[in-house]
Amino acid sequence: MQVASSHFVNKYGSPELTLQVPGRVNIIGEHTDYSGGDVLPFAINKYVHFISKKSTLPYSRITAIDLNDQIDLTTDIIMPENHWARYFKSAIRSLENQNYHIGTVDICFKSSIPIGAGVSSSSAITCGFIKLLSIHFNLNLDDNKLIELASIAENNTGVMGGIMDQTAIIKGIKNHALLINCNTTEIKNIKITLPGHQWLLINSGVQHNLVMTDYNNRTQESQQALSLIQSQFPELKSQVEINKVHLDFLRLKNSLLSKRARHFFNEQKRVKKIVNAIFQKDSDKIGQLLFECHDSLQNLYEVSCPEIDFLIDRLKEIDTVKGARIMGGGFGGAVICLIDKDAKDQIMKKISLPYLERFKIDLSSFIAYPSDGLKII
Repeated sequence: MQVASSHFVNKYGSPELTLQVPGRVNIIGEHTDYSGGDVLPFAINKYVHFISKKSTLPYSRITAIDLNDQIDLTTDIIMPENHWARYFKSAIRSLENQNYHIGTVDICFKSSIPIGAGVSSSSAITCGFIKLLSIHFNLNLDDNKLIELASIAENNTGVMGGIMDQTAIIKGIKNHALLINCNTTEIKNIKITLPGHQWLLINSGVQHNLVMTDYNNRTQESQQALSLIQSQFPELKSQVEINKVHLDFLRLKNSLLSKRARHFFNEQKRVKKIVNAIFQKDSDKIGQLLFECHDSLQNLYEVSCPEIDFLIDRLKEIDTVKGARIMGGGFGGAVICLIDKDAKDQIMKKISLPYLERFKIDLSSFIAYPSDGLKII
């Protein structure tokens, strides 16, 4: 934080605003938010810090401290497809398309959120930028509008996601997960203190750019499964209404879409079961459900990868690991694990060398603590 502050002062002068924006993890409810399902994320203790002030220039100056890079940003600037500043550009457009009037800003930002690891670094950037624009230019965006605009902005960068990431980042509460119904946007705060246990995040080192993966294909397949069922059962309104009769019909019609729908159907049941297990502080049951979720994501939704599957297989052999699964959009990224308290170093020692020998990648990890959402500091 001090590094970012000093950098801003040296580059742009005295700051007017500082924001702390967390990443997020998702305990369970994976690849369901864009179909209106239930999810269970929490904001984490890794952050993007923004330091900013209003500008009188005709463009915004944005410095990514970690990348040692700066861009002079306007909405008509042409940049490479995967440039980090595309999130800022898309956020500005999402505001202007809804007739919000904004000026320009000077920004430095620095992140402790791992990039491409499935913990929503892009969502943190998008949410934080829209929030600081709202403050600087008196847009008076409430949290729900901020979530809507941030979701639109990210969709416009090419990722057809839902509202889970933005909701967790903005509305997160310390020591709680958010049980989000992505169909109605209803939220229930679930206290998730589990005595004697911690949430371990292992970064596989396989970076995913969701635009370049099959992520959007899964979104489309989910909708195609619903449409095919509706051709026989027109009364069906959404995926959350699918039952075993619908699944039996789909199994006969299209084996691929059947697998996608079965993941959604069973994952919704796992969300409810894991919430009950959290209330009962049943770590063994939580762990079992995490492993079941990974199996479904690997075999039914097909969003895992060899590196992640290698890690899961070895984590299953470690007594201090209750459960683990691939987390995030898939095709790389992170593994979320429920582990015995203070077992992190022992676990990482057991898996790091075999992983390095097999894939030539160094693992990294951290303990994720449920934290508060976006805040002004």
